[in-house]
Amino acid sequence: MKTSSAKIKPLKYEVELPQLNIAPTRFVVHSRQEIKIILIDEVVCCIADGNYTMIHLTDGSKCMVSKTLKNVECMLYPSLFLRIHASYLVNLNCIKRILKTHPYKVELPFNLVLNISHSRQKLLLQRIEAMCKSVPDIRKEHSINVTAQ
Repeated sequence: MKTSSAKIKPLKYEVELPQLNIAPTRFVVHSRQEIKIILIDEVVCCIADGNYTMIHLTDGSKCMVSKTLKNVECMLYPSLFLRIHASYLVNLNCIKRILKTHPYKVELPFNLVLNISHSRQKLLLQRIEAMCKSVPDIRKEHSINVTAQ
């Protein structure tokens, strides 16, 4: 009986999962007590605190994460969030008003008022203007023409 010198290679089973080109709608935050799943749309703002970030949510709750603001910023939509200051990242849809004080400030829900850095003021105003222009004016679409007789 001959013995084969050829080695038998184990078969590799690779399963390819379909690539979904869908943007994530949530992200996961780990703490000592829990693993919290946060919807991106529920984030009002993020405030840097050294290597930690405080995330403020639309229900008024807060969540401290052990990630830098830059790391948190990478998890959120760039079209929806803007870094208005070295320490602040805000959800543009949550801005209630912009105060023209020195420095400019944004007012957010739950009486959060954050400074806007001078170098980011123009960009913030441009982004707000662009958001307002991108919404179709439904008044024009549903207007009624009335003529006097």
